[in-house]
Amino acid sequence: MHKSIQIIDKFLSFLADNEWHQLNKIQEKLGIPQEKLTLIVNFLEKYDFVTCREGKVKINQQLKSLIKEELE
Repeated sequence: MHKSIQIIDKFLSFLADNEWHQLNKIQEKLGIPQEKLTLIVNFLEKYDFVTCREGKVKINQQLKSLIKEELE
């Protein structure tokens, strides 16, 4: 699996609990530069997969449902 896809997969796994998560904490856990995290968040937010507010991010219900279906 391509490294960028692995990072996005890990990012989404952090969000799977449907809670708000601080971006700086996710950045620490993923071990990636702020710029890369910003690119990921902006991309996912553009397509309405996540919501980002005040330095926190949360998965949107539609994507959560899709991920849940994939795991079943």
